[in-house]
Amino acid sequence: MRKKLGSCAVLTAMGLLMVVTSSATPALAQFTTIAIDDHFDNGDLATGGVNGGFTQLSNGSGGGSASEAGTLATVVTTGGNDNSGIVSINSFDAAGQSMGFRMTFTIDSLSSDPLNNGMFLGLQDDGTSFYRNIDNFGLVFSGNESRTSSGGGFGLGITDNGSGGFANTFDDADLQLSSLLDGFMAEITATPDGWAYEITGVNDTGGSPTTFANSDTWINSGEAATFYADFFDNAEHIGVWTQRGGGGNPNITTQIDQVGVQFAAVPEPASIVIWTMIGMGLAGIGFRMRRRK
Repeated sequence: MRKKLGSCAVLTAMGLLMVVTSSATPALAQFTTIAIDDHFDNGDLATGGVNGGFTQLSNGSGGGSASEAGTLATVVTTGGNDNSGIVSINSFDAAGQSMGFRMTFTIDSLSSDPLNNGMFLGLQDDGTSFYRNIDNFGLVFSGNESRTSSGGGFGLGITDNGSGGFANTFDDADLQLSSLLDGFMAEITATPDGWAYEITGVNDTGGSPTTFANSDTWINSGEAATFYADFFDNAEHIGVWTQRGGGGNPNITTQIDQVGVQFAAVPEPASIVIWTMIGMGLAGIGFRMRRRK
């Protein structure tokens, strides 16, 4: 009987720790508050969903276009080294999120492999500029290996600008590039402590379905502890960009099913106190019962 009560007390203490930790740790936060969510299902690229609506932009090296029909947004990169994309009209407050934010992307299909600077999924500092001319944070697929470490797969980093590419590459891996063509999903998370990502619907280099995921702190990634507050601001925009390879390479059609941003819900202080008191009370009961035996 003593062993059972002892185990109960230990489990209760562990439960108390889990309650406090899950309420206070950004890495375990629930991203349930919708900031932007567009499923491209109202026939108008400029409106839709929750704070949705996107505009088409390009690097000025071609004649890209974007449209919405059915349940998809379609971006076509056309001519030269065109890099075209869609960027949210509405901004979101990344800096003001004490528990962080998450970006989600559902890509329905690509007509061929992106080339040159590849395909970018992420945020950028404004909604009117080519993403590589301003600060950005996100994933690059099938891009320039020397710039974003993504030539054989993908790279995650910040400020992919000019010939230098990412100012800091946080992570990268190779995958089967052809598995991007029939669509995939990606999540990118940033909190005051660090970054995380998850990519599903793709294959590893051997052709097996694989989920790619990783996370780390800003400090371990070579940034200052204050990176989140220093880098992100209160008017970020989310976008999807794809570049063709110029010359005799084909135009690329990218079809997008969903793009969104979610904020982590901040736990109610009263809830933390109540559950902490309950846990402490149960732990005390277990202790007293053990003493009586």
